[in-house]
Amino acid sequence: MSAAILMRRCLQGLIICSAALLLAACGGGGESQDLTLTKPQATQARIQSVAAASATVVSLTKVGETRVGRTLYDYVFKITVLNGAQAQKALTAKLVGSGAGTTVLDGDVNVGDIAAHASVTPADTITLRQDRLLPLLPAQLLWQFAAAPPAAAPASIALELSQLVAGAGTAVAIMPTVLDTDGKAMNPLPPINYQVLRPAEGAEGATPAVAGAQLQSAADTRGGFTLVATVDGTAISAQQPFTVIAPTPVSKNSGLYANLSAAQGNMARQLQLLKAALDRGDNSGAAAAKDAITAAAASVDPVRLHFSTPYQPASGFVPLPAKLAANGYAQTPGDLAHGAASAQLRAKLQQITALLKQSGGSDAANTALLDQYRGELQTLAAQLAGAQPSLYGLVDKADLIQGLIATEMPALLKAMAERTNAQLAPQALLGAVPSAKALSLDRLLGKPGALQAWPSAAGQAKPQFLLGGMLNALGPIGQLVNKIYGDYLNQLQNMTAILAAKGLLDKFLPGTAFIDGIHSGAAVLGPYAYNYPDSSIEVSGMDLAVAQAADVYLIGGAAINALGGLASALPPPKPASIKEVYDYFDGLISAINAVGEAYDLAHQQPAQVAYNSFSENSGCLATFSDFCMEFQYPNGFKNVSGGNVSFTVLILIRAGGARPQHGSGVFNFAPGT
Repeated sequence: MSAAILMRRCLQGLIICSAALLLAACGGGGESQDLTLTKPQATQARIQSVAAASATVVSLTKVGETRVGRTLYDYVFKITVLNGAQAQKALTAKLVGSGAGTTVLDGDVNVGDIAAHASVTPADTITLRQDRLLPLLPAQLLWQFAAAPPAAAPASIALELSQLVAGAGTAVAIMPTVLDTDGKAMNPLPPINYQVLRPAEGAEGATPAVAGAQLQSAADTRGGFTLVATVDGTAISAQQPFTVIAPTPVSKNSGLYANLSAAQGNMARQLQLLKAALDRGDNSGAAAAKDAITAAAASVDPVRLHFSTPYQPASGFVPLPAKLAANGYAQTPGDLAHGAASAQLRAKLQQITALLKQSGGSDAANTALLDQYRGELQTLAAQLAGAQPSLYGLVDKADLIQGLIATEMPALLKAMAERTNAQLAPQALLGAVPSAKALSLDRLLGKPGALQAWPSAAGQAKPQFLLGGMLNALGPIGQLVNKIYGDYLNQLQNMTAILAAKGLLDKFLPGTAFIDGIHSGAAVLGPYAYNYPDSSIEVSGMDLAVAQAADVYLIGGAAINALGGLASALPPPKPASIKEVYDYFDGLISAINAVGEAYDLAHQQPAQVAYNSFSENSGCLATFSDFCMEFQYPNGFKNVSGGNVSFTVLILIRAGGARPQHGSGVFNFAPGT
């Protein structure tokens, strides 16, 4: 239709002239035409736009036209967008308003990435339905822009390993968390660069390497190292010390400590997962965490740990403090501070363990006390970090550190698991009671009024702790203990490597226990009678406190017959290392431990241990030495012969500690006694 004809119709009042002239200018038949906004129009459009960083539509380009009614046409346009002063990612434009006579059929345009002050005409189009009785007024088109938020900038990084003490030749999972400026964890993680730092001294073998999300050590790696993680392109970094020790195939003794580290790390993580699952009412997640906590605790053998030692060089034995002092390694102020903090830490772990094991008491008071212990534990951890011990300090406090690592930490881990399971069972959080799901989360987590509201009709006992309060403390306590444990093992591994390098290891185990003889009733020479009253075993080489905590085993034909594989039980050769001593005794005890009845028969504890006037061999007088002991059996020994014939008995005595003490002797017993 020509412009002249349209003008004539305008004069006749058939249509509005301005709209007709505009659409005539648009053309027909799909011709491409630009509707460029004039400066006032562009300004008006910019004002009406809800813009992202001042982006505006500056022109429309018609790329299609379809008549759909007498005066209705569908027009397809491309838009040209002018960006403001900030580059934008994934920009979108949405037509949210138009003038009279204009209907928006498709007003969404994916603009894409656009640089600052740049203009772009995206391939995506809009479709408008225009009643040609009215003008199309581009300046009345109201645009709304949206862009992807700016990429979150990393602000900090936290670094965690699945375990802080690992056996050589194994892989440890690396678990970093990067927080953005809003304090939110970034997912996906930005690229992270890793570096493993090796100490100037105190390490052996190949340096561990990072492969993907794992930290891999070589079979010959030993020592304390530090993993450094840095967010790529930034100075944001974190460090995590870790320790590599001999693996279980090389040393069962060391393997116990790598296993304890794995259990502690898993326990700490699962306690946090359990709390998170309970917070969101996720019973299946809570059940999975509960099972993992149970498995972690079950993987730790506190008896084996008690008789083992983290003070284990590859060969030889850790020297006494006097030898270190004689070689220039004297006590330092740091040793005194570290020793004091270690003693307080051991007492604190004992307090926490006792609290978790006790029954009864006020829930509110118990919860408050546990939270108090958590704060005190945090303070002690800070004190330990600020008081680094020397070689002398680590050796001088060997028994204290041994007890802390090999006794208190495993005991606390067991207590945490047992108390958590005990709390979950009566509260039926995992679906044991049908009505549990109907309970409000506040009641489940032990908030005010929880105990009063607990459904006593279900037959469930009220919890001894408020579950929420307990988990609030136990998760952080588990993390603290795991970190402290890793720090101690790091120090000890470095210490043993340095002692070996400096040639300061003793060749033979000082203070090894000796079984000097036995009294069987009136008999002081064999063969002995197992069932005579007032029998005793004479031992030298250990003090009274150690002797009272020692285990005694009588291994005879009954144990050998039950096992079938223990052909002969003879004392070990003169040991060259703690490993040889430990492996010999541990192998024998492990073997009979596998057969319950044989173990129960072999494990024969004395009624009491007392100082002895003298031993059969050395004549050691109590007035001159504290190392002559008498293990007393008022009712005699149990018969371990497995028959009614003369038999040989191997007596084993072992005591845990930083320098585990073991004694053995072979004695003949008479038949029929």
